[in-house]
Amino acid sequence: MVRYGVPLRNMATRMKIYCLPTPIFTSESMVVAQSKLPRLPVPLLNKTLETFVNANRQLVTAKELERTKKIISDFLQQGGLGQRLQEHLEERSKDRENWFAEWWLEHGYMRSRCPTALVVNPGIVLPRVSYRDRDGQIRFASKIITNLLKYKNMFDTETVPIESLKGKPMCMDQVYRVMSTCRIPGSDIDTVVTYPANRANPPQHITVAFKNHFFEVPVYDSDGNALSATAIYHQLNQVINMAPNETAAPVGILTTNNRDDWAEAYHCLIEDETNKKSLESIHRSIAMICIDHMDTPELNSDNDILTYTAEKGLHGGGSHDSSGNRWFDKTIQIIFGGSGIVASNYEHGPAEGGPVIQILDYCFQNLKTVEEPDSNTTMSVQTPALLQFNLTQKSLDHISAASNHIDSLISNIDISNWKFDGFGKTFIKNQKVSPDAFIQMAFQLAFYRMYDKPAAVYEAGSLRKYIYGRTEVIRSSTHDAFLFVSNFDKPGLSDSDRAELIRKAAISHSNYLKLTVDAKGCDRHLAGLKQAALDMGLNVPELFTDKLYSESQHYRLSTSQVPASIEGNMVFAPSCDDGYGLCYNPRADSLLIGVTAWKSCPDTDTTKFIETLHSSFMDMRSAMAKSSKSKL
Repeated sequence: MVRYGVPLRNMATRMKIYCLPTPIFTSESMVVAQSKLPRLPVPLLNKTLETFVNANRQLVTAKELERTKKIISDFLQQGGLGQRLQEHLEERSKDRENWFAEWWLEHGYMRSRCPTALVVNPGIVLPRVSYRDRDGQIRFASKIITNLLKYKNMFDTETVPIESLKGKPMCMDQVYRVMSTCRIPGSDIDTVVTYPANRANPPQHITVAFKNHFFEVPVYDSDGNALSATAIYHQLNQVINMAPNETAAPVGILTTNNRDDWAEAYHCLIEDETNKKSLESIHRSIAMICIDHMDTPELNSDNDILTYTAEKGLHGGGSHDSSGNRWFDKTIQIIFGGSGIVASNYEHGPAEGGPVIQILDYCFQNLKTVEEPDSNTTMSVQTPALLQFNLTQKSLDHISAASNHIDSLISNIDISNWKFDGFGKTFIKNQKVSPDAFIQMAFQLAFYRMYDKPAAVYEAGSLRKYIYGRTEVIRSSTHDAFLFVSNFDKPGLSDSDRAELIRKAAISHSNYLKLTVDAKGCDRHLAGLKQAALDMGLNVPELFTDKLYSESQHYRLSTSQVPASIEGNMVFAPSCDDGYGLCYNPRADSLLIGVTAWKSCPDTDTTKFIETLHSSFMDMRSAMAKSSKSKL
């Protein structure tokens, strides 16, 4: 077992020390590849603050900006607070391969007390398939599981192809931490455990959730070979037949609660040895496979299907639907619903969306290579085991509280999953514009048209060219983006003028993306300086209580591009009460976009946002197309 995000107690100081992920690789090729990756650098302080101001100045008034500049000037004084904090980071970087990785895991995920369900975990919409009955459901599930095990074989042999960005290899650590992985709740801080194949006694089972029961289902034979699709089909059939008629008390719904409440419930559960063994089986399993009920509401359009699938993936529908037929702490969770609905959910702590989508892409793209399960063949494999839970009244009370909590959360989330088919990335590329930049500008134009002001925008960018690299913020709401959204609709502007505004804003976006990839963005460095102050026992510096910084962190548009070969996309919740969550998969001739908002905010509305975004896309397309024709 590899455990990380773990508080290690120094007996002399009683301080908590948070460790980096334990190296997971054993093959020479992977060890060498990882060793060649550069360390995450500490950016120059003055450059970071310059980037910060330039990227966010449109969010405050001229007077407020002058105040910020004065605070920064004081912060940069020779021998001043900024220099002391910068030196702290530079010292920290000397004995760590990635000076920010521990802090990101600890404060970004493990210390967060927000529920993983709906608030932290993304849901994943997967292509709808043709099955319409229970037998078809488990036949299809068995084929996906077969491919999942084929992909796992690449994990086990450490032969997953090394990814690259512009010809430079990327860190593969998080790629290898998504299978046989689970988050475990704790008071104040959680932990994550991974059970790699290169450690003793590796897992050889999946967990199957059915009717709120959990089953340990072996998927390898006695010689360690992965079972065939036919054998897995028979295993799933046994689960269906073994399950008690009544739906179980939804132990899984405990994983939807706030982390401290879940930690309290968890510690109550593990006082019983039977419960403890059942939970350990779930923690160790390769993945969670959820076989949901077959009931499906009437779905009248493609967007209805996409939105319903997003709901199944993001939260499961509530305590009276399938939220209890989940384990939201498992990193890989694949969901098979009724009427061919297939979705996924993943716990975000160990990895970004890319590695998870990569696995799901593989499972779907290689379906034709999997044999059709034979229901007439008899199989001799280890029988699935129903995981038992002995529930006290206290545990039942915890389940009731968690059920009420997730139902309340679900009643507050507004989800619209949308396929825009007016054009796709092919058209955008033909205009010599980055598809990602174009889409980001459309998001901002739609927001400006609705609210008559710019938004702080979070777009996840990758730092994986560095060892243990995770993300940095792409600040796509640049000053040129503000000039674009604030001038695009002005009367009398020609199509060429509008197209030029788009191009300039897109170029600024692409330039900031380059800064991000090279670890020269401002957000992770600023977060490190703030944490350095806390580590040194200092008060939070004035820079981080200033209006510009607070506005820059209020992400009314929280966005991420997660490309996939399959026709699917991710969906996640907004990061603030009055914001939108926007996750998108640009395809050749269409764009798949998940849009979320909180219903408790009277100013947000996903339907209206999508309508405004649709007109923004079409107006931008028209300006670009007409401008191109005028130049011929």
